[in-house]
Amino acid sequence: MQVEKGTQDFLKDTIAKYYATASDKIDTVTVAWDGIMSKAKLSNLHCCGVENYRDFSENKNWTTMVGKMVPDACCIKENDVLKDSTCPINPTSFNTYQTGCYKAIMTAIEENAAIVIGVAATLVFVEVLVIILALYLACCYWRPQHGRLGVKVIY
Repeated sequence: MQVEKGTQDFLKDTIAKYYATASDKIDTVTVAWDGIMSKAKLSNLHCCGVENYRDFSENKNWTTMVGKMVPDACCIKENDVLKDSTCPINPTSFNTYQTGCYKAIMTAIEENAAIVIGVAATLVFVEVLVIILALYLACCYWRPQHGRLGVKVIY
C-alpha cells in the first residue's frame, strides 16, 4: 500500500511540476500524459490525471498561465473534436473523464493478467524446451567423437 501511495505521489508530482503549458507542449512529460489520456481509442483507458481531473489544479503554471482547469486530453471527444468546448475551462462529469489514470491502468493490468501470465508461461516452456534440445544436440555431437570416460575411440 505504501508503494502504491508513493507511485501516485510521484505521478502527481510530474503533473504539478512538469506538465507543460500550451506554448511548450513538446515536453516529454506532457506528451506522455497526453498520450495516456487521449489515446482512448487504442488503450480504452478514458482517464484524466492520477486520481481525477483535479490533479491539474496543483500545477500553478497550468491554471494561471493557460487559464484552463484541465488539458484537452481529459475532455470527452467525438471524432477528435471536443464534445463540449467549455470542458477545459469548466470540467464536469458530462464532458470530462472522471476516472484517474492510475486506477484505469491498474484495472487494465488486472483484466489482462491472464493473458500476460499465459504468454509468460508459454515463453518459459519454449525456453526450457530449447535448452533441452540444445543439450541433446550437444550430447549427440560429442558422443561419436569420444568414447566412454572421454577416451577417443579410433575406428
